[in-house]
Amino acid sequence: MRSSRIRVIEIIVAIAVTMISVASLFVAVFQGVIMQRQLEASVLPIPTVAHGNYDSDEQAYRLSFIIGNRGLGPVDIRWMHFIHEGVTYPGPESYFASLVEGHDDDPEERIVAMQRIFDTNQVLTSPVAPQLLAPNDENTFIAFTRPPEDTPDRAYWERLNAARWQTDIQVCYCSVFDQCWIGTFPQNHRERVNSCEVDG
Repeated sequence: MRSSRIRVIEIIVAIAVTMISVASLFVAVFQGVIMQRQLEASVLPIPTVAHGNYDSDEQAYRLSFIIGNRGLGPVDIRWMHFIHEGVTYPGPESYFASLVEGHDDDPEERIVAMQRIFDTNQVLTSPVAPQLLAPNDENTFIAFTRPPEDTPDRAYWERLNAARWQTDIQVCYCSVFDQCWIGTFPQNHRERVNSCEVDG
């Protein structure tokens, strides 16, 4: 009788130890998940895209497109698309070229004409993607001072100035943990994606 009681106690103790072990394992896993999420949040990138048409420092009309990072960690910009009048342009070059009048049947000639406009007016440009932006860093990827009114390139500047308000910009970007999103601006909407294929 006494041995059976001891056996029951041993079984109860074994069950209690097993339950404590399972609970400890669950707590450890849960803490690991929480720590991972806290670590991911501590390096969360938040890209921003802005544009304007006036430089207050220079007191001059200057079109500018700027991409920045207002997050806590670096942002890895993989690609940028421009959507204008229902057409998606795989990068700023093709978008800017689409606003060149004429050469409708020759996309390459449009790019040549755009490059002439930019060279003539000393437009400042820089690469958009791929690039890595540190927190609170930004990149002005185009700065285009308004040409004088009596020059042929003034009409292009005006078209670009008007078109920027009817243009959505999509940016695919990733964090240092390779978590990726597609952000849409100016709506400031972002959607989680599995990956960002580097745009060709």
